[in-house]
Amino acid sequence: MTGTFDPKQLRSLRTVTYPSGLFAGVYDPTSQRYLAGTIAGQIVAWSEPDWGEPTLFRWSHRSWIYALAALPTHGQVLSVGYDRRLVWWDPKDGVPLREVRTAGRPLQLAVSADGRWVAVVDDDRNLVLYDATTGDAVRRYGGHPERTNKHHLSSVYAVAFSPDGRWVATSDRTGTTLVRDVDTGQVKHTLQTPNFFADYQKKNDGTANDGEYEIGGVRLVIFSPDSRSIIVGGMADYDWDSAALDGKMGLTAFDLETGTEKFSLKLPNDKGILQTAQFHRCGYLIAAGGGGTAGDTGKGALCVVDLEHPQDPVPHTCEMTIRSLSLNPAHDRIIVSGMMKTAVAGQVEIWGLPAPNGNT
Repeated sequence: MTGTFDPKQLRSLRTVTYPSGLFAGVYDPTSQRYLAGTIAGQIVAWSEPDWGEPTLFRWSHRSWIYALAALPTHGQVLSVGYDRRLVWWDPKDGVPLREVRTAGRPLQLAVSADGRWVAVVDDDRNLVLYDATTGDAVRRYGGHPERTNKHHLSSVYAVAFSPDGRWVATSDRTGTTLVRDVDTGQVKHTLQTPNFFADYQKKNDGTANDGEYEIGGVRLVIFSPDSRSIIVGGMADYDWDSAALDGKMGLTAFDLETGTEKFSLKLPNDKGILQTAQFHRCGYLIAAGGGGTAGDTGKGALCVVDLEHPQDPVPHTCEMTIRSLSLNPAHDRIIVSGMMKTAVAGQVEIWGLPAPNGNT
C-alpha cells in the first residue's frame, strides 16, 4: 500500500451537470480527460482540472452506452452500447478506430491489465474475450444459470480481470459469480450470493407474494490488488413495505484460493444498488451506487472500505444515482457520474482526497 487517508475527510469539490443521463464513465490517461457515455449514445469529454465546457466525440452509438473502459497500452478507449456495438476509439480526436457487432446486448466490459484482452458480458449470459489489438472474438463462454427463481431470463451484469491476469470473473442477476482461468476457460469457483437477488417470493411477515417483479443481482465484481480476494456487490436486502430499490447496499468478499467467504457487509443507511468500485493505491476499496430511499428516489452513496476492518465502511451521500466511479492517475480525486433524480439529466461529482495534513 502507498500512503493513506482519512475516509471521513472526503469532500465534494465540484458538481457538473449534463442534459443527458450519464450511464458510463472512465478517466482516460491517454487524453487526460474524463469521458462519460450518455443515454443518447454520445461520449462526452471533460478536461481536468478546469471541468469547463465538455466536448463530444465525433461519432455516437445509436442508443444507450452501457460501459466505457480505457485501454492505455494501446492509447485507446472502448465502449459498448445497447445497439450491440463494441467500439475502439482514439480518445484524443474522438473518432472510432474499429467496430465489432456483438451477438447479445452488451452490459459491461473490462480490459486486462496487460492490454491483451477485452472481456464483454451480455444479456444472453455469455462472456466473450476479444483480442484487444485485432478486435477478433477469440473465446466465448456460457455457464451462468439461464433463468432466475421467478423463471425469468437472467443476465450477466459484471465482469473483471484479476490484476495478475490469471482470472476473469462474471456475475449475474441470480447472485452467481463464475471465476475462470483466462487461458483455459476452466471455472475455478462458482460463488453464490443469493441475497443480492430480490425475488419477492415472501414478504417480511412470511406470507407469499404473488408478484412477478424482481430486481437486483450482483452488479459489481472486483479483485483485490494482490489477486487473493474477489469482492461482489449490489443490493444486499430489500424492504417489502417500500420502493423496490429500498434495500441496503452491500458487499461480500471471498478468498480466491479457497472460495470461502471472508466477510459480508451492508451500508448502515444508504439504499439502492452498488454499481461500481475501484481500489485506491493505499489499499482502500471505494464503491458507489444508489437509487433507493423512498420519497427521495435518486440518492446515491460513495463509500470507503478498509479490507482489514470491513465492518466499518465510511459512506458519503451523493445527490444522484451513481453508475460509474474513476480515480485520476494521481489518486487524489474520485470522480463519480450517473443520473439525477429526474432520470433524464446527468451529473458528475468530483471528490477530493485529504492530504496527510488534512487539506484537500
